[in-house]
Amino acid sequence: MSIDLPTLHERTRALIASLYEKRHAPIPGAILMPALTADLRQENDGLDVKALLRSLGFASFGAFMEQVPDISFERRPGSDFLAAPAGSSKLTKAFARPYIRIRRDFWRAFIEFPKPGTIRVYDGRDDKVLYLPAESPVEGPRISPVPESVQLAWRRQFVESELETLKGVSVPMLRDAGRDAFNEFARFIRENPQISGAWNKYHQSLLSDWIMKWSADNGITFSSLETAVDSVLNTNSLPSSKRVELYNLLDQIPIDELMDLRVPLRWLLVPAREH
Repeated sequence: MSIDLPTLHERTRALIASLYEKRHAPIPGAILMPALTADLRQENDGLDVKALLRSLGFASFGAFMEQVPDISFERRPGSDFLAAPAGSSKLTKAFARPYIRIRRDFWRAFIEFPKPGTIRVYDGRDDKVLYLPAESPVEGPRISPVPESVQLAWRRQFVESELETLKGVSVPMLRDAGRDAFNEFARFIRENPQISGAWNKYHQSLLSDWIMKWSADNGITFSSLETAVDSVLNTNSLPSSKRVELYNLLDQIPIDELMDLRVPLRWLLVPAREH
């Protein structure tokens, strides 16, 4: 049976929707290509998908995917890409970005809500985040936590991107502001662990962007923000393209298999000592 371009588009969109519903995360091209091949071969045994794409005028699978209508598509640094159902563009963009490891003390300083009577300051001389009484003289850039309204908006955006895949699940609408909304969302994530990984990645991406903007505005170098993991792994000795390939590969491993990887204990101990 011959397959024309509209049919191929339709089959591809249906497959993306099916995989996304299972993964609750954008699908890497390295996973989508063999899945599409297996799907098409159910009715066309021995079908050469690459030959089919060439006959339709596409030089590669990625070139074809860029033209599929009504999906979210993002190129990743390196050679791969991510695809997801339409409406998941913000989540797909977050997953496509390189992994940034922000130090735990900076992370907490920006994400934890303000405490009355205190300010947060970065002390560049001692390379520390300080929590000081509000009347203290400030030497160094102040850190203003991400406003509650912004953090709540991040949660709303994520929930909206997952609505189609959470049919039958009670989803918090997060209409109300205040701490109760955050507690409701946290409970929602705990009760639906299948989306916790997607939320963590999305949250990390948005918060990292916020922190990096603050660092640029205040002349703080990235090395000051970055966790000690890089020095422990010695990944700085690798070309940046190889580091990106490594992180992208880890993203493709199912979480249950990823948990079985052997990790040298020193990777964990050094960052722990730093904080």
